[in-house]
Formats: sequence, C-alpha cells, structure tokens
Amino acid sequence: MTRLKLIYHSDLTTIEVNKKSRYLQTTWLQHPPSREAFQSETRLSANYILAYQADKVLFDVRKRLYLDNADQLADQNWLEQEIAPLFQDKGQLRFAYLVTPDSYQTMYANQVHGLILERSEFFKHVEVGVFLDVKEAQDWLLNY
Repeated sequence: MTRLKLIYHSDLTTIEVNKKSRYLQTTWLQHPPSREAFQSETRLSANYILAYQADKVLFDVRKRLYLDNADQLADQNWLEQEIAPLFQDKGQLRFAYLVTPDSYQTMYANQVHGLILERSEFFKHVEVGVFLDVKEAQDWLLNY
C-alpha cells in the first residue's frame, strides 16, 4: 500500500491522502450521532477529494452502521442531490466502500446499491466497488 498522509482527524472520521497516487481514504471511526454530523463529515470528505484531485477513493464505513430504515434512504437521497453533483465534470473516478458482512448483506438484500447506481447520472463516470477486505479494495483502486 502506498504511504498515506493524515490530513484530517475528528472523533468521527480520519482522512488520509497520497497525492502522487491521487488516492484518498476516509475512515469512519464511529457511527455519526446525527444526520447533521454525517452530512458535515461527508461534505468535508468530498471537499478533500476535490482539493487533492483524488480519483481513487476508499470509504471505510465499517464503523458506520448500515441501517434498513427511512433515515438511510434519506441519506442516500442527500448524497445523490448534494454531493454527487460536485463530481459531475471530474473525469473517471473509482470509489471503493469497505463494509462489514452484515452491512453488505443488508445493502444487497434491499437492492439499495443497485437502485442508486441505476438512477443517478453521477455513476455514469464513477465506478463503485463494495468490499469486505481492505487489501482487495485497495488493489481494485490502485491496480487498474
């Protein structure tokens, strides 16, 4: 794995970057206590992706619970409406999500991932992978 530099740290997330590889990694350290906290940290991560022109991004969301409820759907809608447009003209991007086995099963049982990919213009130039293993996620991002 390439050497990462810590560029942001809070109680909720850390953000690390490797400028040369154009790689950025956001790690959730705990589940956000509110939707506002989730949105604030997510917006910050998006701003760092843009500032560093990262085209390979790993989101380690294993500590962020994937809940099967209306709030989760609202968060996904917010991401599509508020965050995705920030990346419209940024060229080809790769986003890898590192999840727990339980989150993975919940996501795919409810077909949330597929529905989001189908209905968003954003994903026409963004490849998204969902992984259970950090090394597999990093290899997918860095070795294409």
